[in-house]
Amino acid sequence: TRPSGSAAGSRTLQHRSRPGSPPSPREGHAAAKCGELVAVVGGFYNDYRFQVHLLDPSPHCPLEERWSGIVQADATDVVQEELIHQQRYGLSATACLAVLDGEERDVVVVMGGFTVGGYSGEINTIMVLKWGPQEGSKWPRLEWVDPTPRSPAGERVGSL
Repeated sequence: TRPSGSAAGSRTLQHRSRPGSPPSPREGHAAAKCGELVAVVGGFYNDYRFQVHLLDPSPHCPLEERWSGIVQADATDVVQEELIHQQRYGLSATACLAVLDGEERDVVVVMGGFTVGGYSGEINTIMVLKWGPQEGSKWPRLEWVDPTPRSPAGERVGSL
């Protein structure tokens, strides 16, 4: 896993993963159906990075095309460092519609979980995975959004 530069203040998570491959064996992950796809997020496994995999459960989809491999999701530097950089298991994920930037969008809300073994390292943060179209791909463009209210200067002014 290595971050690469993209838009100012934003990084894209780049992973090496073969499309069509299911996620590695794991426990404590969460899944949520968003539109026609299923997002599988987090879990305890050998890689210590937070991962997202997408599944197309359609019976018309060939088996070798059902899994996305590890999905690259955009994230601001703040979200990258605070919310995504570590492994997360025992979490919950819920798909819903939300209004973001004045537009109704499909999102997956991820909450809670743990960062280390033995049910310690509790996480109290909420992350929002925003879905959008991605030209030339059946898989959506994903972006992690920090839903914490902020002042005009970018400082946290509360919590969800």
